[in-house]
Amino acid sequence: MKEQGRPFEILLIAVSVLIVASFIPFNKLSGGAMKDFNLFGDLFPSDNVVEVTNADTYIDPDLLALQEQENEPAVVSDGKDAASTQSDDVPVGDIAVADKNATEPDVESSPVSSYEPSPDGLIEDFTPSQNGLSRLKESLSAGRNARIAILGDSYIEGDIFSQDVRELLQEAYGGSGAGYVPVSTNQAGFRQSVRQACSGWKEHDFRKSNKKYASLQGFYYTPDTKGRVEIKGSKKMAHAKSWERSTFMFVAPSGATVTVQVDGNEPENRQVEPSDQVQAIVIDAPAEKISLSSDTPDLIALGLYLDGNSGIALDNMSIRGYAGIRHNIISESLAEQMRRHVDYDLIIIEYGINAMSSGHTNYNAYIKAMEKAVGQIKKCYPLADIMIMGIGDRGEKVGTEVHSMSAVEPMIAAQRDMARRLGLLFWDTRAAMGGADAVVSWASTRDVNKDYIHLSHKGGARLAELFTNALKTKINE
Repeated sequence: MKEQGRPFEILLIAVSVLIVASFIPFNKLSGGAMKDFNLFGDLFPSDNVVEVTNADTYIDPDLLALQEQENEPAVVSDGKDAASTQSDDVPVGDIAVADKNATEPDVESSPVSSYEPSPDGLIEDFTPSQNGLSRLKESLSAGRNARIAILGDSYIEGDIFSQDVRELLQEAYGGSGAGYVPVSTNQAGFRQSVRQACSGWKEHDFRKSNKKYASLQGFYYTPDTKGRVEIKGSKKMAHAKSWERSTFMFVAPSGATVTVQVDGNEPENRQVEPSDQVQAIVIDAPAEKISLSSDTPDLIALGLYLDGNSGIALDNMSIRGYAGIRHNIISESLAEQMRRHVDYDLIIIEYGINAMSSGHTNYNAYIKAMEKAVGQIKKCYPLADIMIMGIGDRGEKVGTEVHSMSAVEPMIAAQRDMARRLGLLFWDTRAAMGGADAVVSWASTRDVNKDYIHLSHKGGARLAELFTNALKTKINE
């Protein structure tokens, strides 16, 4: 007689396997490719908060050193950079996990207001005149090139967000070109606003190199053997395919030979006189492709700028893993020389991701340092309007669910208070995104990556439209 099955034993074995699987860290072991499994997740919902792992938290080392000097309990860092230049759907690592035992650091400072979202996603104007975009408006009215810089961290890396702000503003006010482009980059395959090939350059980070060349963009480059860069316009952006003026800015202490080629024409060798001052090679001609090269060892390449002759020019200047505080060392002398060739009407400052950790809600030391950095930027570019761009919504895992990180609102409140004290413009990115748990909604439509922090290209375009509408409303006031 055929033996009958033993369903109870099979069920018991299956449940045992699932229980064991609940304790295996699949996400960690697979580098984020697999999700953790929790058999009991539905039985113990989000009020069951787990311990902090901070698996995706990267805190700017300069900020950690500052907190130690200020005797402020430091934000925990695992040494990994919470940044992604991967494809939109590839996770960077585990998202942050809320800490139920977190305590507020005891730091004496000016009290920070509680967070209140900006109304209707509009730009708040804390300038004494209540006309915080006067310089930008003046340049647009005069028909000259109106230049904007967006300084930020990995949130805008690869020209995400800024490329679409540029495109929308150029569509509205005129202009062409992708603005500032470094002569060397590791983002060539990720950035969509230009097509770039480069080789033979050594990168110098302004925080670790000669402070004499500490500039707004954060990096300078010297030829390592022979430095070469070729840049082509991008068909993905209507106004980035071509431009009207190319400006290569540099310092040549011993003189230099720079070979320039435009649109495949005959290469031209430019002889540069020795000088400790900033110089520029300017090509006033329409172009869709430009290449530069030099083997002069002490040539200091500051950057290439691709612009129209009027309308909007917009520069993306991102530094991965950076909190913004070391801009207090940028050189006033260098900035004054660079302003003769490229000056700014509006500087937008987007930092804060790399100063945050789950459970850490007091940002007094960070904001104090940022006020010094913003003050130095203002000294270097005294005519520019300045805007603080509040951090976007960021997620953390609470039990089995994802919600807005508890540290988000205190950071935005601190950033807004800084803008108020310094008399600047302020835009509440998170409020424009939709407020509480906006990051969850944006992640569900793939507008935010699976780390629940960084924008995808699609999400950058979505946020750019919200920001550009707010900026145009302010311009038209």
